[in-house]
Amino acid sequence: MSLKEIKSIKRQSSSNDKHSYKRTRQTSRISTRKHSGSFFQDQDCCDLKSPLNILEMCRDCQIKQPNGFVCRFTGFRMIKCVKSRRTYITRFPDIRKDPKPDDLTLWLPSPNASILDLNTDSFQFILKKIGDEFCKFTQVEKEAVRQQNQNGQQIAWKPVSNGIRENCDVCETSIFNFHWTCTKCGFIVCTDCYRDKNQQTVKEDRKSLTDRDSGGWFFCSSHKPHLKKSLMPTQVIPGNALDKVLEYLHSMRDQLRIPQLCCSPEEENRVSSIENNDISLIDQNALRLRSGRLLKFPVPHSMECEGELLRIELYRHSESQELFREKWTKGNPVVVANVHRNLNRNLWTPQSFSREFGSNKCTLINCKTGDAIQMERMSQFWEGFNKYSKRLRDSNNLPIFLKLKDWPDEHDFAEFSPIRFKDFMKALPFGDYTHRAGRFNLIGRMPGFFNTPDLGPKMYIAYGHPALHEVGTTNLHIDISDAVNVMVHLSVPKDTRNENLLAQSFSCLDHEHVDSKMIHRIRSNKSIPGAIWHIYHANDADKIRDLLKKVAIENNKMIGENHDPIHDQSNFLDYNLRERLRNEYNVKGYTVVQCLGDAIFIPAGAPHQVRNLNSCIKMAEDFVSPENVSNCMNLVKQFRNLSNLHVNREDKLQLKMVLYHVVKDCMSFSQQNQIVIEN
Repeated sequence: MSLKEIKSIKRQSSSNDKHSYKRTRQTSRISTRKHSGSFFQDQDCCDLKSPLNILEMCRDCQIKQPNGFVCRFTGFRMIKCVKSRRTYITRFPDIRKDPKPDDLTLWLPSPNASILDLNTDSFQFILKKIGDEFCKFTQVEKEAVRQQNQNGQQIAWKPVSNGIRENCDVCETSIFNFHWTCTKCGFIVCTDCYRDKNQQTVKEDRKSLTDRDSGGWFFCSSHKPHLKKSLMPTQVIPGNALDKVLEYLHSMRDQLRIPQLCCSPEEENRVSSIENNDISLIDQNALRLRSGRLLKFPVPHSMECEGELLRIELYRHSESQELFREKWTKGNPVVVANVHRNLNRNLWTPQSFSREFGSNKCTLINCKTGDAIQMERMSQFWEGFNKYSKRLRDSNNLPIFLKLKDWPDEHDFAEFSPIRFKDFMKALPFGDYTHRAGRFNLIGRMPGFFNTPDLGPKMYIAYGHPALHEVGTTNLHIDISDAVNVMVHLSVPKDTRNENLLAQSFSCLDHEHVDSKMIHRIRSNKSIPGAIWHIYHANDADKIRDLLKKVAIENNKMIGENHDPIHDQSNFLDYNLRERLRNEYNVKGYTVVQCLGDAIFIPAGAPHQVRNLNSCIKMAEDFVSPENVSNCMNLVKQFRNLSNLHVNREDKLQLKMVLYHVVKDCMSFSQQNQIVIEN
C-alpha cells in the first residue's frame, strides 16, 4: 500500500463536513508499510500499542480536541526497530530520497492530465496575470531551501494529506510548502513566523495565554519552549517538482514575450506601454478599444456613476463577457441586469423558504446594535419579511432591523438545496469566471485531493428600511476573493402604503446623491430600489483606513493592536464620512442602487458596504479571477497580522497552492497541445 493511500485513508476529512476545515480523526485499520527496514507510523500516537507507545506523542494526540483532530505523525514519522525489536528509533522522510514516482504525480504536469476548459488565448492570459505573483513567493521558497542546504541540514518531506489543510501554529496561515517542524510534538511554523521569531512580536490576544512562550509559539513537551535551531526544515512538495514548474513558467512567459517583472524590473516601461491591451490576448477581434475607452459595442449597456460604472443589460450576448472584461481588468465593479429573468422565481420567495425551513432554528442579527437573537422557528423571521406588524420589536416598540446570520451554516449550498443551486448557477452571468469549473475561476484548478475552499454560493437575507440612513445591513469590509452578488427577491411590506415607502426610497436616493442617470433609469423602468451599495477601488483602501483612524481619535476611541478599521467590519460610512473621503482624500467610490435581478461584481480587495432599503434575498458566489490575484495575495498578508480571534483570520483561499496547480495545468496544456518551450 502506497504512502498516498495510507494518508488518504487515515486523514481524509469527513464527506459530511468537507468545507469545515476542522481536523477530523478516523480509525486506521491498515497494516504497517515496510520501507528500507523502517515503516511509516500508521496510527495516531495515542493509539499506538506497546512497545510503540513509548514514542513521544504529537501535540494533537496529547490534547485530543473534542471537535476532532488528526495525528501529526501519521504517514509522516518513520519507525525502525533495532536490537531484536526492543528499541525503536524514528526518522522522517528525506525530500530527495524517499518520494516515489507515484508521489510526484500530484505535483507534476502530464500530457494525459484532465484539464478544465483552456484554449491558447486563455492559457496566455492566465500566465500573464499570475506569473509575477507565483514567481515572488516561489523565490522565497527557493531562498529558504538554499539557506538550509548551505547549513548542511537535511530537509524532511511531509506528504500532503487527502482533505487536510496544514496551518502554521503561530499565525494560522495555510502552509504551502516550506516550513519548520518539531520532531517531538509536530509543532509547525511557517517561513514568515520563523523569520519574525527574533522580533518577539506577540499579538495582544495571546499575551495572557499560558501555553505559549514570549514570542507566541506553543510550548513543546514538558512545557519547554521551541528553539529555532531545534526545528526540522520541512517541505510539502516532493523532489524538485517546484523547481521544474518555476522553470517552465519563466521559459513559457519568455517564449510568449510576456514581461516578467519578478525577475526583470526594467520591464516596467514595456508593461506601461501595453497595459491597456491585456484584453487582446482573449479575443483580439471582439473588442473595439481606442485610448482605453469603449467605442460602439453591440451589447446593450450603459455607463453610470459619472461614466465609470458599466451596466450590462443583455449578459447572454455573445460579446458581453468581453465588454465586462474591459472594466473588470481595471479593478472596477460591474453591474449586470435582468438575471432574475432566467431564474425560477417561485424558488426564491419568502413563502418558499418558510415552507421548507420554517421549523428550523436560526440566529438573527440586529443590524442597528449588532446583537445576536436566537429564534426557535425561522418562520417568525419570514413572516416579518413582508409585514412590519409581524416583526420583532425593541424596547421602544419599534420593528427591529434584522438579518439572518450565516444561513445556511456549514453547508455546501449545492448539497443544502440542489434545485436552487442548479437554478442559480444556470442563471449566473459569465460562467467562465463565476462557475466552479470556469476557465478563469482559478480556485477550480485545485485538485479534489486537497481541502478546496468553499466559495459559495451563500445567501444574504435581511429586512430593510429607507429611513435608517446610518444603519448598514453589511458594514464596510473587504473580501479576500472576487464576488458576484445577485438580488433574487425583493419585497415591500404589505401592511403599509407602498407609495409612501417608494417615496421614502427615492428620497433616500436623493439624500445619498445617487447618480441622476441611475435614478432616471430606475424610475423609467418602474423598478423598486432594493439596496444601496458603496464600493471603492482597492487602491483607496489605505486612505479609507486613515480616515477611520482619524475619526476614532476624534471620538476618543482606540483601534486595538492587531485590528484593522476595515477588516473589523465595525464601521459604516454614512453620508458625512463619505463626504470627508471625497473632500480630504479625493476618494469618490461608486454608489450603486441594486434592484431585482441586478448582479453586482465586486473585485477582490475593493472596500464595500450595503444598506437595504427594502427586504431583500441575495445570493453571492465568490471566485478568484486572474486579474485580481495580486489583491488576493496582499489580503492574505494583511489577514495574517490580525488578531487570532478575528472573524477574517481564516486563510480560506490557500492561494499559493491554488496558483501552483494553475501553473501546473498550463504546463500540462502546453504539453498536450505541443506548445514548444525554448530553453
